[in-house]
Amino acid sequence: MKFSIITVTFNCVKTIERTILSVLNQNYSDYEYIIIDGVSTDGTLKVIEKYKEQISYFLSEPDHGIYDAMNKGVLAARGEYIYFLNGDDRLMEGALSNVARYMDYTNAEIIYGDVLVGKKGNYRRESMYPLECISWTMPIYHQSAFVKQQKRLFDTSYKIAADYKLLNELYCENYRFQYVPCVIACYEEGGESGDWHRTGLEIVDIACRSMIKYKKSSQLLSEMITDEFIDVINRNMFFEKHNQKQLTEFLGSHIENKNSVIIWGMGKIANSLWDLLVEAGLHIDKVVDSASKKGENVFFHGVSVVPPQILETEKNCAVLILTEKYCAEILGKIKEMHLDGTVKIYDFVTCNNEYLRLHRQELIQIGKEMNDAYRTMLEGQ
Repeated sequence: MKFSIITVTFNCVKTIERTILSVLNQNYSDYEYIIIDGVSTDGTLKVIEKYKEQISYFLSEPDHGIYDAMNKGVLAARGEYIYFLNGDDRLMEGALSNVARYMDYTNAEIIYGDVLVGKKGNYRRESMYPLECISWTMPIYHQSAFVKQQKRLFDTSYKIAADYKLLNELYCENYRFQYVPCVIACYEEGGESGDWHRTGLEIVDIACRSMIKYKKSSQLLSEMITDEFIDVINRNMFFEKHNQKQLTEFLGSHIENKNSVIIWGMGKIANSLWDLLVEAGLHIDKVVDSASKKGENVFFHGVSVVPPQILETEKNCAVLILTEKYCAEILGKIKEMHLDGTVKIYDFVTCNNEYLRLHRQELIQIGKEMNDAYRTMLEGQ
């Protein structure tokens, strides 16, 4: 048998049928389909029951987290390669036949490709970084990875990044990886790994321990992991509100036109910093949102929300972009606008990077105190 497709489920009644059908409708039959459920209570089990004749192995019982459930799937699997498909993701049409065709030309133990992201598969994501970056970060989407069966289990002491730990170990142990230029699955962002600042903390912890275990220590690698960890520590401190005030004061010190400020962004960062920005002396006149339309009466923290085109009529003001994810996209839009020369643009990403540079040693010290593996790695240099 070529493939063991494993889906771990818990209360995903709205998406599980789509996931199941994406497997059963493949134009390739040399696979088994395994579903491990954590005793769903929302109707998920009724949906799975509809397809029980086409499911090779099904188990529903309490577990100790997603990786415990995934381990149950690994132990039940009989295929040559194991592949995990989440209960709200879907396998792309022809994915298994495409991967199998590439396998005829490689003897790699790990085969991986690309993914589509979003509810409608809005955009394609290729492997995030070169494979060599696996020493300090996750360069592969787990929804695109097929791993040769060896009954190797996930480390359940990690709640978010145990898949990274497994792939990191395989790489360090010289298992062969092969990228294939095809889309494997479509997934929606979110879930446990969507908590990216805590995900980052686990990834850096794993990277540090791996560096020690496999004796891959080098000054360059240490600096890369340190940069990653500084960013993670800063994010954790930010979302736990430890350094929001300092960061806000730092932002405020860069802005010239404090009496007329326009905020672009209505997400977590804008919400977190709003009151502190006001305390720092910024007078916020408007909030820009790309989805806003002229004539709409929408407010954010009591301030009118306006469409981006409004900026073309503004003068003597500051525009503060308070988002990370869409910062580059927004800066691109602003470049295409015909803004008055008195309109000054500031963005959270640039200011935050400068803040990190200035507070580097302080954050390294906090990182040492928070993470034993990180401290051990640094002391081993």
